[in-house]
Amino acid sequence: MLWFAQVGYEPAKPVDVEDVADSLMDALPTADDVLPSMSGPDDAGMWTVRFCVEADTLKAATTRATAEFARSIHEGLPGVKVRTRFLEVLDEPEFDRRLAEPLVPALVGISEIAAQLGVSKARARELVRDGRIRKVVDLAAGPVCLARDLESYAATPRRAGRPRKAAVEGRHPGDPG
Repeated sequence: MLWFAQVGYEPAKPVDVEDVADSLMDALPTADDVLPSMSGPDDAGMWTVRFCVEADTLKAATTRATAEFARSIHEGLPGVKVRTRFLEVLDEPEFDRRLAEPLVPALVGISEIAAQLGVSKARARELVRDGRIRKVVDLAAGPVCLARDLESYAATPRRAGRPRKAAVEGRHPGDPG
């Protein structure tokens, strides 16, 4: 069975990007004609490598991926010590499911919020400003929110109309005055 491994790591000392890319990529395993890939370093100095291993179980795949990563570092970056930050091993169906996910979640602005909820744009802005629908960023065009947060808010039952005023001095709304 084919398993997809992803390992995040940090070299103990700065390394030349070209050296890492060439020598480590050559040392990473290739399984079932799936070529390895690598990215990094990110802003924190972490690199990520992705490669495949053959194994019958998740435990065996994890053991094999760990060994292949260690071998690849030893052969591809001799003398460089690394700190492994994470190891993730996925079976093919989960790997395919994740590949099908969009890289950027569905986003909505004030116009979309107003249209979906059937309210004015002013009311939509108020819902975002009050934090009822969480914004992820403010752009020149206005706030941007996750569509799933809007869907969650829309699915929450609420009473229609304005909230009733609290009782004042023993009188209740609707009592003759």
